[in-house]
Amino acid sequence: MPVRTIFILLVSLATATPCVADSTDAPFGSSKFKTFDGIKNSEQLKAVFDFNFEDPDGVNRALIPISFFIKTVQEYGPVSFEPYDLIVVLHGSEVVAFARQNYHQYKDIVDRSASLAESGVKFEICSVAAGALGFDVDDFHGFVDVVPLGTYALAYHQAQGYALLPGAATVPSDLINSNNRPFLATKPNR
Repeated sequence: MPVRTIFILLVSLATATPCVADSTDAPFGSSKFKTFDGIKNSEQLKAVFDFNFEDPDGVNRALIPISFFIKTVQEYGPVSFEPYDLIVVLHGSEVVAFARQNYHQYKDIVDRSASLAESGVKFEICSVAAGALGFDVDDFHGFVDVVPLGTYALAYHQAQGYALLPGAATVPSDLINSNNRPFLATKPNR
């Protein structure tokens, strides 16, 4: 084949419109459902969720992806004795929702969180945020652990191989604000 013919053929291939579906509504075809082939070989999925909300009610919305995460692991794997290891680190104004004194105000959040804790999700509260909001370690519900510092806990868990899932966190804001001010610690001598 002459060089000129090869050149013309290469140019026409490079500038040709790709062959796609005949529909103008879906020129690229349809998507397909995909699972991860190697997931059954994985021993465990480990993730730490970063909660830092301006409004404590944000926790309610952020618990939804955690529930879906668990359901997805149960359906698609990995399948092992402990198929997931999830931790929620709370270090914003939402900490007030987990104080026992505020149970009636945040009952839905606490009950949903406690249910997740029963299935293995761990909840950790920053002691610095808790103290700034007027709470002591023993002011929180029993399924919660208080840790030295929220960001310290996030870094620690990442160093232990946990994936950081920051999608549940908002832009940091004032720890005490109009959303949580009525629910700060109410103890004598404070």
